[in-house]
Amino acid sequence: MPAVSAYESVIYFLTLKARLIATGFDGNLRLRLTAVTRFDGREMERDRHADSHSGHGAPYPDGIAAMANDKCANASDQATMNECAAKDFKAADADLNRLYKEIRNRLKDDADSAKLLVSAQKAWIAYRDAECAFTSAASAGGSIHSMIVSQCREGITRKRIKDFKGYLSCEEGDMGCPVPAAQ
Repeated sequence: MPAVSAYESVIYFLTLKARLIATGFDGNLRLRLTAVTRFDGREMERDRHADSHSGHGAPYPDGIAAMANDKCANASDQATMNECAAKDFKAADADLNRLYKEIRNRLKDDADSAKLLVSAQKAWIAYRDAECAFTSAASAGGSIHSMIVSQCREGITRKRIKDFKGYLSCEEGDMGCPVPAAQ
């Protein structure tokens, strides 16, 4: 079996990450994929062989090579990884806020439900922050701590986004749904 270069390892890692995201994986990718970086190349060779027979002509999905040039995809120092994790959380938080505003807009004629949403969201934020403080306690004081906190917050935020999307896709007459269907 030919040796696997560092570049191919990064590309393969990004391919796996993209596949996980595409399948709806909402967990902590950086922590979950540490074991993947210890592969011996057989899986990558199998995938490369399968892709060469799929008619795509390239061993990796479109866009993965461009991702490899991304600062975050090639982060090798803790400060950059911290910055990238914060950026990922900020993007998730922006998505969540957009959905929250959409829900608030649908509840504009129901003051009681709108008030309950605000209360629930404040409690959820307190939960998210407390849970991430707890799960990141082992790294407190270390240079990795902010990355661990950001990744935790992003993961929990992505789960809340999934909930909000569910609320926004309820069908008319669904009494188990707190948000009215779109008009």
